[in-house]
Amino acid sequence: MVYQIRIKGHLSHQWTDWFEGLTITLEEDGNTLLTGPVIDQAALHGLLKKVRDLGMPLISVNRANNPSQANASIVQQNFISSNQNNPGGILMKAIMWTKYGPPDGLQLRESDKPVPRDNEVLIRIAATTVTTGDCELRSLKIPVLFRLPVRIYNGLLKPKRITILGQELSGEIETTGKDVRLFKKGDQVFASTGLSFGGYAEYICLPEETKMGVLAKKPVNMTYEEAAAVPTGGLEALHFLRKGNIQHGQKVLIIGAGGSIGTFAVQLARHFGAEVTGVDSTKKLDMLRSIGALHVIDYTREDFTKNGETYDVIFDIMGKSSFSGSIKSLKQNGRYLIGNPGLTQIVRGRWISMRSSKKVIIGAAIQKVEDLAFLKELIEAGAIKSVIDRRYSLEQTAEAHRYVDTGQKKGNVVITIGKNTKI
Repeated sequence: MVYQIRIKGHLSHQWTDWFEGLTITLEEDGNTLLTGPVIDQAALHGLLKKVRDLGMPLISVNRANNPSQANASIVQQNFISSNQNNPGGILMKAIMWTKYGPPDGLQLRESDKPVPRDNEVLIRIAATTVTTGDCELRSLKIPVLFRLPVRIYNGLLKPKRITILGQELSGEIETTGKDVRLFKKGDQVFASTGLSFGGYAEYICLPEETKMGVLAKKPVNMTYEEAAAVPTGGLEALHFLRKGNIQHGQKVLIIGAGGSIGTFAVQLARHFGAEVTGVDSTKKLDMLRSIGALHVIDYTREDFTKNGETYDVIFDIMGKSSFSGSIKSLKQNGRYLIGNPGLTQIVRGRWISMRSSKKVIIGAAIQKVEDLAFLKELIEAGAIKSVIDRRYSLEQTAEAHRYVDTGQKKGNVVITIGKNTKI
């Protein structure tokens, strides 16, 4: 692929070795034109970084339709920046995670716009979400055993490897790498980024197929905001309820039913034919009834472990309920699903599973494209939907984190980044 890169100012001869293989033309208007073959998007990104490092403003990047004619008709690329602190850079807005702790460490800044590799797509993000997981990682309010490993991986004093949070998103594909086959420019998609995060930005590059996260075309009957709220909560709920092997007519208790995972768990359990009881705080009970919970329990007023009811499946999303009380509330051959277990629960769970007919099941979901496709089918059939509590702009991401920190959100909190038209 032949590209023409035009930069402002004449390039000094001492830097010509940086652009070996390209023809360098010093134009009469004072600009420099670099012309030549570029093997892929990663190589193009490298060339543009060299231009930025030289401090020379980028005017345009053009791709020749006919590689044998550098001056053939040109496809204009959107590589223009008005930011004077990064002359010639390709910039986007992003919420940068600058420190561990409170939400004020989330700062709106300009960051390099990513360029897709051959197997990646570039997505213009329309919406993302703030999950409890995002907030726990930001503040490091995670089990003590994991805090030091997280700091070792991501930076001891401040975040360095992961600097943009956001686990799920929706948007439109702006361009694709040359090896991408499943998607094309203009496709409307939704995705989970897995542990790579990156959703709090205007753009993101994701592999067409990846072992970390999932990417698929979004449901046709959902807005971008609604679709962005599906992957994390939906896939976690589906994973655990399948592990629970729910049968038609069984009684299922969902603890923490009013959050991102819980609202999907209630709807999925109902879809599987269960009699669903949702446990959460007072303000969330009406919402739980509206999405299919036949019974609701206000944990601020009633302890479900003492009401004499027993269940075939108990799903404790946050792992905060009484372990012994939950086991007593299980029927024989019942399954106790723990979404966020502590070490004690893991040890006791293995013992219970070995010594009785009751089974304790733990472990996070392994995200699969086919599972996201299953959720999409249910959404398009009208069987499940996203529950959205509040919407914020990208600039208000820190405020959104403060709200999620209160524990009061109903379903999902969405960050709107781009246009959200209902298709």
